[in-house]
Amino acid sequence: MLLKNFWPRLATSQELGSLKEYLEKIETYLGEAREMAREELEDWLNAEAAKLSPTERSDFYEFFVDKQWQYSEVFPGILRNSFLVTLHSVLENELAWICDSLRRKKDIPISWSKLKGNALERAKVYISKLGGLDFPTGQSWVEINSYITIRNCIVHNVGNVRGFSKEKELRDYCSKQAGISIDTEGNLVLSKDFCLQAVSTLQEFFEELYDSYEGKQSTMTYHVYENWTVHKARVHFSDCSFCNDGKGIHPNAGPNNGRWLGPFATLDEALQVAQATGEPVSKCKFCRPQG
Repeated sequence: MLLKNFWPRLATSQELGSLKEYLEKIETYLGEAREMAREELEDWLNAEAAKLSPTERSDFYEFFVDKQWQYSEVFPGILRNSFLVTLHSVLENELAWICDSLRRKKDIPISWSKLKGNALERAKVYISKLGGLDFPTGQSWVEINSYITIRNCIVHNVGNVRGFSKEKELRDYCSKQAGISIDTEGNLVLSKDFCLQAVSTLQEFFEELYDSYEGKQSTMTYHVYENWTVHKARVHFSDCSFCNDGKGIHPNAGPNNGRWLGPFATLDEALQVAQATGEPVSKCKFCRPQG
């Protein structure tokens, strides 16, 4: 059974959705600020320019046009470049979680960080070869690799393709891809639509990957932590990082404060056991267990 409510899938979807909403809101703000600045500047410029000679007026307008340029070119460029870098961080973090989860479940003796290659190459090998999952290698993965190249150019070469190690690759990509271009100075220029498409590509990739992850599990299990110190019984997905398959975040801790119960095959069974402890029952707010 594929668990479409599997909590890491939900967490990833929520994080990518929040980033998409953030971009939309900031782009809207910049558009409004650009229009406000244009109107204010235009009124002020016209009033001041009227006091100048024709020659002085030309130089005056040229000097203050930079203000408008900031809102139309500079600020959007900074926003979109940093947005793509943030997407890369989300990608790495989510792949790291899957690798760490597979290591715990399968008792893989080596960490994914010990493999050769960059972070994404290591994750791909670890998930497919050691974890046994079907790693998505379709168009979404092809696009993601292009995003990585763009991200590296932004981080290591200030977003300028000139002299970048993969300059030819980027120029070829930009010539064929909508929403991204290279200006006359060699700077990458990303559009809002390109950034939104990047979010959609990551969403598609993770849907495929989590389908594979969940498909390798016949069921999702649950644990209950009975805490005698603060008097509560909390239900977790066994995969939750706070549960860690009943080992908790302090696996060597003694039973002085509480104990782990489980695993249980269903949420109902876990809730029944939690209620039987006599303590107030709650669900983990991090993994949000569902049946």
